[in-house]
Amino acid sequence: MYVANFNNSTMDIFDISIPPNPVHVRNLDAGALNGPEGLTITDTTLYAANFNNSTVTIFDISIPPNPVRVANFGAGALNGPFGLAIFTVGG
Repeated sequence: MYVANFNNSTMDIFDISIPPNPVHVRNLDAGALNGPEGLTITDTTLYAANFNNSTVTIFDISIPPNPVRVANFGAGALNGPFGLAIFTVGG
């Protein structure tokens, strides 16, 4: 499980293989997170909406406890994003 931490601009990772007993795996300070407000996952990609700098950070999570930052972008139209939804155009 990935949890966004707005105040310290980090993300915590928990092992929830035993749901009533989550285990904290690590805290990720990716350097690119800036007030993350929302996270969403599709396949092995995690997207984080950064409220403070109006960007989205993309991570490869093919190895779940070790996310790797792939990209950081501001699409110009973003202004304090705090949620994400993934869809396919035409699909």
